[in-house]
Amino acid sequence: MMTRIMTNPTHTTEYEHEMEMERARWVRRRFLWLAGVSLLLAAPFLPLIWLTIPAEGGPREGMRQAQLVRAYWATLTLGLYLVAAVTVLVRRQARESTRFTTMLAIALITFVAALSVPVERFAAGTEGTSSLEQLAKERATNSGASMGQNPVDAFRAGFQTGLLGAAPATAPTEGPSGVKIRLGMGTNVEIQLGDDVEEPAAGSTTSPTTQSARAAKESDLVEEVILRSILTPGVRTAFYGVYVVLVTHLIACMFMPWTVRESLIPGAGALGGFSLVLLADAISGQVSSVFALATVATVASSLVPGTLLCWWRYSRFRGEYRLRFESGRYRELRSELASARRIHESCLPAQRLTGPVRVSYAYRPMSDIGGDLLVCRTVGSVVGAVEEVDAPVLAAIIDVTGHGISAALTINRLLGELDRVIGGSSDPQPGAVLAALNTYTRLMLSHHGLYLSACVFRFDPRTRTIRFASGGHPTAYRVSTTGGPASGGDFESTATLLGVLPPEQYNPGEIETTLEPGEVIVACTDGATETRLEGGGLLRTAGLREIVRQITAIGTIPPEAIPETVLKRLDAIRPGEVEDDTLIVAFRFA
Repeated sequence: MMTRIMTNPTHTTEYEHEMEMERARWVRRRFLWLAGVSLLLAAPFLPLIWLTIPAEGGPREGMRQAQLVRAYWATLTLGLYLVAAVTVLVRRQARESTRFTTMLAIALITFVAALSVPVERFAAGTEGTSSLEQLAKERATNSGASMGQNPVDAFRAGFQTGLLGAAPATAPTEGPSGVKIRLGMGTNVEIQLGDDVEEPAAGSTTSPTTQSARAAKESDLVEEVILRSILTPGVRTAFYGVYVVLVTHLIACMFMPWTVRESLIPGAGALGGFSLVLLADAISGQVSSVFALATVATVASSLVPGTLLCWWRYSRFRGEYRLRFESGRYRELRSELASARRIHESCLPAQRLTGPVRVSYAYRPMSDIGGDLLVCRTVGSVVGAVEEVDAPVLAAIIDVTGHGISAALTINRLLGELDRVIGGSSDPQPGAVLAALNTYTRLMLSHHGLYLSACVFRFDPRTRTIRFASGGHPTAYRVSTTGGPASGGDFESTATLLGVLPPEQYNPGEIETTLEPGEVIVACTDGATETRLEGGGLLRTAGLREIVRQITAIGTIPPEAIPETVLKRLDAIRPGEVEDDTLIVAFRFA
C-alpha cells in the first residue's frame, strides 16, 4: 500500500506563490483597463476612418485600397481586444484565470505589435506612389496655370534655384509624354505635365509682386515633389514602424505590470515583424541597407523605455509586497508565539510560598518562549489525591542548548519524559532521574545537535536532608539569610552534560547533604552566569556568587524575593539585550 506524503511549502515558496497570485490579479485588472481605454478611444475614430475612405474608382483607387486595409486591421484589432476582455471577465472566477489573463495579454499584444508594421507595409504598397504622383501633377498644373507660366519651366526653375540652388543630380529627360524626373531612394517618379505647353509671349513682362508669388509657388511645388518622391512606401513604412513599435510597446508596458522578460516578448514580436519588412524592402531596393540597419537599431532602442518602466514597477511591487507579506507573517508569528508562551509558562509549577518545602523562581526567556524548565513534584503523590503535608519534593531544573522555538519544543518533549520517569517510581531519586534524562537525550535529541544541562534535588522535610545530582549544570549556591556563614559548600556539577555519553558510561554521581534553618539554595541556568558585562567579559560563577552574597547579606530581602532581586541586578549590569534564557530558583525548608 502506497502512502502519499504531504509536505507544507516553505516560507519562500509560500511567499513566491502568493506574490505571483497577487501580481496576476493585478495583471487582470490592468488588462481590462487597457482593453477598456483602447475601445473607448477608438469608438469615435473607427467610424470616421470608414467614412473617410475615398470613393471606388478614379485616380485615388490605390489610396482607397490602402485605407480599406488599415480600416480592416483597426477593426480586427479592436475586436480582438473586446473578445479578450469579455473572456477575462467570464473566466475571472476560474481557478487558473490569473495565469490565463497574463498569457492572453502577452499573446494579444505580441500579435498586434508583430503584425502592425507588415499590415501597414502592405497598405503602403497597395497605395504605391501613383496617388502621390497624381497629387503632385495636379498641384504642378494648377500652380503653373495660375501663374500664367509653363509648368515645366516653373518646376525646372524652382528645382534649380528655389530649393537646391543647383542643377539636379539627374537631369530631366524630355519625351513625348512630358517631363520625367529621377529622384529619391532609387525610385523613378514620373510627373506628366502634358504635351501642349504654351510658352510666354515674347516681350511680355511681369510685375515684382507677381514674380515673388511665382517664386514662392515654385518652391512649394519643388519641396512637395521631392518629399513625396523620397518618402517611398518602404521609407514611409519604416518611419511609421518606429512610431508604432514605440507607442504600442510603451503603452502596453504603462498598463501591464509585467516582468522584464514578459515585457520583452511583445517587443521581440514587434521588432521581428518590423525587421522582416525592412529586409524585404532592402532586397527590393525600396530602402538602402544602411538605412535598414539604422532603423532596426532605432526600433530596438525604442523598446528600452517600456522595459525600464516594467523593471522599475515590478521591483517596487516586489519590494512593497514583500514588506506587506513579511509584516503580515510577523504579526501572525507574534500572535502564535504569544499563545505558545502562555502554554510554555503553564508548564512551570506554581511557586510554593507555603508548606515545609518553599520554592520561588524568576524566569526571563530571551525571546517570547525559551528553553529553560523547572519541575516540582511531590514524591509518591497521585494525581487527584490529597498530598501529604511533609512528603518529599523532587525538583528538576533543565536547560536545553540554544534558545527560542526549537528549545521550547524540546522542553515540551522533556516534560512528558519527566512525568513518565517521576510517575513511574514510588520514590524517584535524583541520580536515577538524571540517568533516565541522559538516556532519553542520547537516543532522541543528540542526533539533532540538542543536549541538556540539568540538576535534580530531592527535599525531605522530615529529616531536612537533600539528595542532589547535576549533569553539566551551573553551580547552585548555598547561602544563609541570617548573616552568618553557610553550613556547607555549594552544589557543583556531579556529571557531564546530558546526551554526550551513552547510558552504560554515564554516572550521575548523586550526593546527600543537609540544609540548616535560614539557609537557601539559589540555583540558576547559564543565562545568569553568562551575563555580558560592560567591558565585554562574562559574569561567570564567581560574579554571580558575589551578587547572591550581597543580596542575602542585606537581611531585609525575604527569601522568596531573592530570585527576582537577582534578576533585576543582572538587568542593571547588562549593557545590551538579553542573550540567553535566564531562570533563577530559590529552595529552602520552612
